[in-house]
Amino acid sequence: MGMVKRTELLVKTKNEKGALAKVLNCLAEAGVNLLGFLCPPAGKTGTIHLLPEDVARAAAALRKAGYKVDRAKVSFITAEDKPGSGAKAISDISAKKMNIEYAYATSGKGTEFGMIVKTGR
Repeated sequence: MGMVKRTELLVKTKNEKGALAKVLNCLAEAGVNLLGFLCPPAGKTGTIHLLPEDVARAAAALRKAGYKVDRAKVSFITAEDKPGSGAKAISDISAKKMNIEYAYATSGKGTEFGMIVKTGR
């Protein structure tokens, strides 16, 4: 299992049709690759969580498009894609007495999965 600290971008948007597509298209046009994103349900406004490979390029493109961009430090975890890997990663974090504020993960057809975890003490 590998874990690296990364910067996640947080973008506030109106909760309306096409809002996520506009943000993702903005990044695509700027040539930014995403390692992950999360768009949780919200009320009238929402926060899109983005984990870009190039944080500076992504933030600049979003600001140029008129978005307010905040940053958060997160852990990006990769591990073998098999039953129990996610549980082990979360258990390892919990064993360090760290509170998990939120987490999201994905897996493709490869041999690894990726998980983004925001912790607080």
